[in-house]
Amino acid sequence: MDTVFSVVILHFRQEKYLKNAIDSVTRQDCPSFEIIVADDHTPGFDRALAETYFENCNVPHTIYSNEKNIGTVANLNKALSMAKGRYIMFFAADDALKDEKVLTRFSEELDAYQGKGFMVTAQAEMMDENLEARLGYFVDDKTVSVSLDETLSESEKAFLQHRENLYKSCFAIGASAFIKERFLEYGGFPNDMRLIEDWSFLLDYTGKGMAVRYLPFTALLHRAGGISEGGFSEKLQKIFERDLLRIYYKRVLPHFSEAGSLGMKADIMRNYKGAEKDKLRKSVTFLKHPVTILYILISKFRKR
Repeated sequence: MDTVFSVVILHFRQEKYLKNAIDSVTRQDCPSFEIIVADDHTPGFDRALAETYFENCNVPHTIYSNEKNIGTVANLNKALSMAKGRYIMFFAADDALKDEKVLTRFSEELDAYQGKGFMVTAQAEMMDENLEARLGYFVDDKTVSVSLDETLSESEKAFLQHRENLYKSCFAIGASAFIKERFLEYGGFPNDMRLIEDWSFLLDYTGKGMAVRYLPFTALLHRAGGISEGGFSEKLQKIFERDLLRIYYKRVLPHFSEAGSLGMKADIMRNYKGAEKDKLRKSVTFLKHPVTILYILISKFRKR
């Protein structure tokens, strides 16, 4: 039997949560899947301990630890190249799949996929540190409404999703699944990023006219306090900020005129202003995008 799904669990300094993440996959009712534990050079990573988490199940698995820290994006692409499944999903080791039906639901949708792209996604529930109390949802109501609107064509959905992505990442990569071969042909996650894979990828993907197909169920439980919420060292924080600015310079500001309402433009520029730390680069950006001065001024008076 061929492998239907490859599930990649990305790990970096998340040892106390790894077993829970693995258990959430091994209980899946999908007929054929593998697990790849992709550790990005965690100091003292105990591979033998990780192996014990598979002792009571018969799930094919691979565990590797990079010889040096290569960053989230490169680690994702490395795991993508190693995967044997027709379909693939990635999530962080401090998160967990919602229930035992996640892979089956994704595979059924991907089996019937006829779209231009190669990605389907579902909801992620934002949870407390113990994955017990729900704090909210990742995908907002507006994005869900656009994605499920049957009157819109795929290209129209892609355009509207891209516009929403100019403000923030609209879909959770950890609650998504991909057709592996198409993803490989596409080239994987953006290699100009080190830590921010989700927002950069979604801007590129929807910007090329490929819509994200949303499925109305919860796929992932996202634990509070991860890297995307600032839970990392000062060194990684600086790398994260550089990625963030690169996204604004290369992927947001060039499409600023497409951002929709005046209010959305003001929100985008408020976020950009908050991310920008380098005064010289800011002044150069103003010369390239003089209209941004207006929206930064507007953002000062617009309520959050």
